[in-house]
Amino acid sequence: TYSFESGSNTTVRLGFAGASSSSTFTADQGHILVDDLTISGVANESGGDEGGEEQGEAVYTNDFENGIGGWTASTGSNGNGTAEIVGPADLPVANANVGNNVYKFTSVYYNFTSDGAGFSVERNTDYVFTYDILSGSAGRPIKTIVGINSWFSTQVIVSTATPSATEWQTVSVKFNSGDNTKLYLGWQTGWDTGTYYIDNISVTKVIESEEEENE
Repeated sequence: TYSFESGSNTTVRLGFAGASSSSTFTADQGHILVDDLTISGVANESGGDEGGEEQGEAVYTNDFENGIGGWTASTGSNGNGTAEIVGPADLPVANANVGNNVYKFTSVYYNFTSDGAGFSVERNTDYVFTYDILSGSAGRPIKTIVGINSWFSTQVIVSTATPSATEWQTVSVKFNSGDNTKLYLGWQTGWDTGTYYIDNISVTKVIESEEEENE
């Protein structure tokens, strides 16, 4: 199950893309069998429950106010990705929700960025990965990844989207931890050079409501 926000859009498109063991975009990496696709609207009038679920205590948060920490950018085949902290004055679009430090990631040819420290999770448990993002390169897609290692050779989720270059967006992606007790967050770009600004990262455990548990 994946969760997403529609942002300012009235139409969205669904799609799937294969990836090789090195986590890059490729034209043909085998076959994907898909069935029973459903898109459901989520009522969140009170700001709490979402479809009988509540978000519990965050297991990972980062607003980069203490610096870049363990976040790094990989070296791509045709160039180097860069990772740095910038201030509000360096942002192409202002955001009142970001603090004094914002994470800036620039990619060249399939670079990815990740937090090498990872975070602890419970096995077979649902979580929501949320962050604020702004693209510095209009029309450039980026993959949101949760992996079982910091180089993402095995991925728990991959969700591709094209963030806006004119307004900040809050993205939420739901995933299950599977048989893992430690996971890693990150993003990866495709063929084109792209720059992205990211802040207010959190991973929160999903707690089922009592009514849902008793069904």
